[in-house]
Formats: sequence, C-alpha cells, structure tokens
Amino acid sequence: MAALELIDETFNENRTESYELSVQFGQDGFAMAIRDTERNAFIAMADRPHPTPIADHDADWGATVKTLCEAYPYLRRPFKRTRAWYHNAPHTTAPAHLVDTANAKQLLNLTQQVPPSFELHMAPQQMGQQACTAIFAIPSSLAAEWLRLQPNTELIGPMHHLTHQSYVCPWTTYLLAEADGSTQLNLALFRDGAPLATNSFSCQTATDMLYYAVGFCQNLEAEPAQTPIKLVGHSTTEAELVALLQRYFPEVGTGVIYNHALLTYRLNKHGAQYFSLFNH
Repeated sequence: MAALELIDETFNENRTESYELSVQFGQDGFAMAIRDTERNAFIAMADRPHPTPIADHDADWGATVKTLCEAYPYLRRPFKRTRAWYHNAPHTTAPAHLVDTANAKQLLNLTQQVPPSFELHMAPQQMGQQACTAIFAIPSSLAAEWLRLQPNTELIGPMHHLTHQSYVCPWTTYLLAEADGSTQLNLALFRDGAPLATNSFSCQTATDMLYYAVGFCQNLEAEPAQTPIKLVGHSTTEAELVALLQRYFPEVGTGVIYNHALLTYRLNKHGAQYFSLFNH
C-alpha cells in the first residue's frame, strides 16, 4: 500500500510517450512523479515504502522492480524521458577536467565508502562558471533491473535536484536547504543565480541542522546574517527548524513555485515536500 498516491483524472497510461518520469529508489522505498509534457503539468506521484526495507547492499532488486510493475503496470511502457536516482547514494562532485573513467572511483572513495556491489556512474553538472562531473554509485542489481525495464533512463546523482534551478526564487544569492526527514540536511549555496557548492549532512536534531547551515555558509564566505534561505523537503521538526533559522538568517522562505511546470490541484500542496521529484 502506497504511503501517498495521487493520480490526476487526466492521467492516461496509454499516453506515456508524451510523459516524463522521475524516479527515486532507496533502501526504504520508491517514489515517482509524472509530468505531462503537452500540458506542462505534473499529473501523478507516488511514495511507496518497500514491504521490508532493503538493508543488504547485495540485495537482488529484481523482486522489488517486479512488485512496482505489478502496482503500476504502465512503468513497462516507454516514456518521453525518464530520470532515476538512488537516494543517499555515495556521491561527490569534482571539476570536470580532473575526472575521467580511470580515476573516478578513486576520487569517490576519498569521501565515500562504496559497497562492492555498487557500480559507478558519472554525469555532467554545472557549478557556477565551473563545469563539473557528479560521481555516484548505485546498486548494480538495481541498475540492471531498471534499465532492462526502461533502457533509455538517464541516471543522475542524488544532489542533481539541488543545483537544477527550475523554481521561482526571489533572490539570486541564497542558501537552499532541503530537510530530508529528520536525519539529513542537503544544502546548496547559490551566488548570483548559479549554484556554488553542495553538501549533505547527517543530523539528529533541528539544532544540528542549524549548525550545519550556518557553518556551510561561513565556510563559503557567505555571511548567514546577509544570506536568505529557502527551506524545502520534509521534517517532523520543521516548525522548530524554521524558528531556529529565523534567528540567524534574514529571511526564511518555504513553499515552492515551479517555473518549468504546473502541479495539478491534488499535487500542488506537495511541491515543497517532494522537491527532489519535481525539480528536474
């Protein structure tokens, strides 16, 4: 049973070739969003936990993908575009001219521990004026099973949505903070409208999130007291977090308006909570 499943009445599984599909896999579950490119609107989304969390890195993802196809048979159909990523995948970003297939794994291992059953992937990423390469790893079994189902899928890094600015923002220099549950904070600093840096932090409390947000800015020579912050994602301590952030940042914005697509009425209130699904 899906924790959240919203499908607009206009959704037609026979029209998937005019739809874009965004998919997030993780050890705890699966989430997706579907955009109708002809109407330029998101018309479906789901957040579905696995019956049993996948704790073993060597797990065979075949049964999981099969279960998803039974729940959503149209996943077997071709889509106009499909993007997929693995939640909390080992990842790093480096200047493009420093990365090649020979040293990518070595660079990733400098900051992340990569399970032996994961395979390496790379994707271009723009950070300000710097061309970069995102290096990330996903379970080999998952990649094989999903690409067998959707062979034209573009695999992207888990931080891609933070640097892809397809939403309306009143500032050009600001901190984007995504609360990923109550145990992780993803951050991206934008300067003059372009992403400057990203990072992800493990947290236990709202105070931890505040500490990392302030420290992240200071390390990049952005004074928190002069840097507005946009808060997206979801956290059980969101009210406390907003109150803490307001003490150190001049303005805390919540909610998101997307400039590349609309969200149908049923999906609209979830635009900020499921930022990673809609911001591609």
